[in-house]
Amino acid sequence: TFEVVGIVQHPWYFAYVQEYSLEMHMPIETIIYVDRSFFETDVYTHLAVTLKNPKHHNIFSDEYKTYVEGVVTNLEDTYNDTFYYHTRNQNQSYVKFQNDVKIVKIIALIFPVFFFLVAILVSMSSMTKIVADQRIQIGTMRSLGFSKMRILWKYIFYALLSSGVGSILGIGLGIYLIPAVIYNAYLNSYNLPKLRIEYHFFYISLISLLMIAAVVLVAIFS
Repeated sequence: TFEVVGIVQHPWYFAYVQEYSLEMHMPIETIIYVDRSFFETDVYTHLAVTLKNPKHHNIFSDEYKTYVEGVVTNLEDTYNDTFYYHTRNQNQSYVKFQNDVKIVKIIALIFPVFFFLVAILVSMSSMTKIVADQRIQIGTMRSLGFSKMRILWKYIFYALLSSGVGSILGIGLGIYLIPAVIYNAYLNSYNLPKLRIEYHFFYISLISLLMIAAVVLVAIFS
């Protein structure tokens, strides 16, 4: 008789999917940890191996997969048929998580381009309408001796203000709100740790400057 003293989270099984034993070809219902004193044998049936320098590779890349396959091949050549070798690619939790990461990665590539184009179209439409509605004022200012550049700076200021505020709101939504919403949605399928946000200031600055420059150019050529 065993007494349950706690519940732990296994790092191999973190998705709410049915895992299978590759040795027994049966579903894994429960994993129970007990003191080694309950086992009379000194023979280990499972060995978990960590590769050297895994941080040098993106674990979701084909390069990493090729690297792991090469290590497994070397072990098979060294130990012949003594062991069975299983990588994370046979783990249901890992495979499911890998597929979802690929989907999110594609969305993360498409959405910024889509919103960037929408912002350009909206800015073009708005600035064109503003200039058209104020043609009489522009003509009056020109007749009073105002230069084209001085008049143009008024609309450049509008563009800088709108694009600057939009960039700040976009950074806030893109870094905090959207990742939190997506992450919380995946918590229904995975047992994940607390969300940790990383800041990539180079990309944030680059995208913000491109957005502001694009809107200002739209204002100039409107």
